[in-house]
Amino acid sequence: MPNWHRPEKRLCIGTVLVKQFKVPAVAQELILDAFEERGWPQKIDDPLPVSTSSNVKRRLHDAIKRLNQQSSKKIQFSGNGNGNGVCWRLFSSN
Repeated sequence: MPNWHRPEKRLCIGTVLVKQFKVPAVAQELILDAFEERGWPQKIDDPLPVSTSSNVKRRLHDAIKRLNQQSSKKIQFSGNGNGNGVCWRLFSSN
């Protein structure tokens, strides 16, 4: 099960560090906050606040793409196909 350590800005799978933020990444952190608060369901609705200054679907897509840039490829994030949600799955350990 993934674990988002908000104070340290670290995403882990078990004891493996998957991603750590050294600079603010507001959109990515909001997505991880939402998953952690809900107990890591397979999918969540878009948790990013509505913004009139940007394309909402594009902003979510970009955040998901950046979440998948990881030091250890253990988890994959994806859109739900409608541009209004986020899903995740663990990579199989081969």
